Amino acid sequence: MKKVRPNVDVDADDLNAAFLRQSSDILPAYSSQNVCKVRPFSYWDVLKLLKSSKSSSAAGPDDLHPALFNFGAASLAGAITSIVNESLHTSTIPDCWRPVTIIPIPKASKSCTLFKRFRPIALTSSALELTEKAILNAFSSP
Repeated sequence: MKKVRPNVDVDADDLNAAFLRQSSDILPAYSSQNVCKVRPFSYWDVLKLLKSSKSSSAAGPDDLHPALFNFGAASLAGAITSIVNESLHTSTIPDCWRPVTIIPIPKASKSCTLFKRFRPIALTSSALELTEKAILNAFSSP
């Protein structure tokens, strides 16, 4: 299959401004009364998730590649279990997990002279993605 690379001809600052305009909606206020209770995660829960980290995924803004979590799973599982459980208990996430890098990806085989012909891809911290997956699994499993 032949890959077609689109012609990209836009100013990066203009593209950034367009993405910022589209994402300026503010989320509704958080209410701690509607919190769903999730049981604390065990070392084994987190170890399994660490071992399933995709080593082909891109690193987030923290520059920690997902392969690091996969290969160092046994060494990292205890510390990450503590952080994830503390996050759940306090309904917060560590500040270092908050930054997001937005990468504009051109839509396939289209001329990329219009901003609407790009789709934003968000790169987040691998640890945050792992936490999200753990919570999703907790709500998905019986």
